[in-house]
Amino acid sequence: MLEIRGLAKRFGGRVALQDVSFSVLRGSLFGLLGHNGAGKSTTIGTVLGQIHPDAGQVRVGGHDVFRERAAALSRVGAIFETPSFYGYLSGRRNLEIFTAYSRICPRETLDQVIRRVGLSDRIEDRVDKYSHGMRQRLALAQALLPDPEFLILDEPGDGLDPEGIAEMREMITTLNRQDGMTILLCSHQLDEVRRMCRELAILREGELVFSGDWRELGHLERAVEIRTDRTPESLRLLQDRRQLVLDGGVWLLGPGASLHECARILVEAGHRLEHLAECGNDLEYFYLRQTGARRKTS
Repeated sequence: MLEIRGLAKRFGGRVALQDVSFSVLRGSLFGLLGHNGAGKSTTIGTVLGQIHPDAGQVRVGGHDVFRERAAALSRVGAIFETPSFYGYLSGRRNLEIFTAYSRICPRETLDQVIRRVGLSDRIEDRVDKYSHGMRQRLALAQALLPDPEFLILDEPGDGLDPEGIAEMREMITTLNRQDGMTILLCSHQLDEVRRMCRELAILREGELVFSGDWRELGHLERAVEIRTDRTPESLRLLQDRRQLVLDGGVWLLGPGASLHECARILVEAGHRLEHLAECGNDLEYFYLRQTGARRKTS
């Protein structure tokens, strides 16, 4: 569905993207991760034809975005950056205005999408009366009205409460699994990405540091999170007993070590154990390792 090859972009003297290449298969739910300023928004902007790269190629559905923009984006929907609406107009009128620019939708299609995002009871209200979660639902409705095959979602759960995040997750997974929609999900909510995405691309300072199925690689090092009533002392004890190894700020189980043995040593030494777990299967851990960041384990 999406093929990016050798993408590069500078803004003045700042490198935004440097030789970025990855692909998103049809029918997949693909995550795009990176810290602020890593190049995520620039990547999405080029996919949508809003930012012209200095080098590289972007193809959507087999069409070059910059040579065949109408064909490439004809079945693409997107929530990109902060959605903007006319607050003094109703949700329905906003959708009617925006679709008039690209694809006139019959009223029954509009109503179907409104029901799908759960806004039927409030769609005639002014948007300035909407909560943040309702605005996010309206943005999703706008993205769905072109009847997209490919949906790009930039922080769709941003600012939502836990209930709203769960509802947004359910809508996204339903669109992917039941409707077969290809989705590119950009989010800082790593736990939500972990729940939904196997395939990822991770950017760091404009460079691609990982692309693929993060769960199937040999990256699952035996990282450990430990918390006791005297955590620093507990970590040193386990290091002395060769149960733990400190690697780049991350505590890993040593050769032949086990959580069971770590627990036994701590309890016998009189340390009150509060938390002990491996975190190698944790997307947060994997992401921080790929980007060179560090997560505190004490």
